[in-house]
Amino acid sequence: MRRRQTQTDSFDLFLDTICNTFGGIIFLAILVAILIQTKSVLHQPEQKDQTTHTRQEFRELQTRLTAAESSVLRLTLALESMPEINPSDDFREYAETKNELAEIDQNIQQMMTESKTKSKELEAIIAANETLEEDNQKVPERLKSLTELVKNEEAAVSEIINTRQTTLKLPREKESSARSTLALLNGGLLYIAGEFDGSRDEFDGPHIETRKTVGGFRVLPKAGQGVGTDNAQTASFLSGTVRQGQIVTLAVWPDSFGLFTELKPKLIKSGLRYQIWIQAPNEDLIVSIGGSNSSRAQ
Repeated sequence: MRRRQTQTDSFDLFLDTICNTFGGIIFLAILVAILIQTKSVLHQPEQKDQTTHTRQEFRELQTRLTAAESSVLRLTLALESMPEINPSDDFREYAETKNELAEIDQNIQQMMTESKTKSKELEAIIAANETLEEDNQKVPERLKSLTELVKNEEAAVSEIINTRQTTLKLPREKESSARSTLALLNGGLLYIAGEFDGSRDEFDGPHIETRKTVGGFRVLPKAGQGVGTDNAQTASFLSGTVRQGQIVTLAVWPDSFGLFTELKPKLIKSGLRYQIWIQAPNEDLIVSIGGSNSSRAQ
């Protein structure tokens, strides 16, 4: 009896071991299945990109490629063997018209681009014109102010001229048959010309240069040769003219009216008669020799 109980207990232990082992195997199988399913879900996009083809599919693709290449070759040979087609007149006209339309369209696009550029330039010009319009509206006021300024300046200049202008007063003239000698009052200096020497066709004075010209002689003062009214040469010239019973002709330029005013008392004191030739500014003295034997002197 004891022996049978021992065998039964051992068998039960064996069954327990077998069941536990089988249960563990089932548990591991389930766990492996779950892990494989999870891994397949995670790597599914990569598996799509790495699709593999079988040898049968590869052979089918190779066959289709060969057939396509054969078709291309046949079509190329057929195209080369076709006769040249001459286009009809209508087709040529169509092609020319199409080219003309393309050229016209290109010109239109270019004109549109230029028009945009011109529009921008026109906008800039309009803006500049608006600025000029504003300036033009201010012109009358500026012109008015400038006119008043010119009037004021003219008045000031006239006043200066009046203050600096010397009035030349001459006594009455009388006829005289005496010979005349010549002197020039120019640039505030006295230039002695003396008498005219007919044999040499020139005046014999030391301060001038004589040049023959059409209808007479041009008398020019030499630079740096003029003298003042108080100079010894002036006194000698005046006294010598009186001793020879001559009169003196004075060619006076406007810038030397004041010099004549200084010289006039000396002429009156020495009793020397004179006549005045008024010259315009920057005018050369032209003397004609001959003619009337009488002259007018003060």
